Amino acid sequence: MFGLSVEHGRSDIARAVFEGLSLVVRDCLTAAATESNELRLCGGGAASDYWCQLIADVAGLVTRRSADSELGAKGALITALVETGAESDLSAAASRLAKLGDEFTPHDERHELYSQRYERFLALRELAEQSWPAVADD
Repeated sequence: MFGLSVEHGRSDIARAVFEGLSLVVRDCLTAAATESNELRLCGGGAASDYWCQLIADVAGLVTRRSADSELGAKGALITALVETGAESDLSAAASRLAKLGDEFTPHDERHELYSQRYERFLALRELAEQSWPAVADD
């Protein structure tokens, strides 16, 4: 919430939360240091078109949300099918059993804007890290 003032309202704070979480997604993808061309989303947040598009714009990746529910159970089923030999491998089983939903494509201009904000996010986090030991016992 760097830069927050009395002129900001609830919608500004809500947008900052969504943007901050999306920047953390990008940071995790960067830390993973793997090549990706698509990001799959699931869970409660994936029900939001706004957030799915924002993650696509921030990460610069196509995002796809699942059309399925109970994904943990579906993953356990797929794993069990492969382990028992009912399916040949995880990719084949997932392709057959997991249903993909909507796709969100990043917008180039927004991705460029969020790339600049990502650099600022990293710089602000580095500054904030200096105060973390002081509040660790709170």
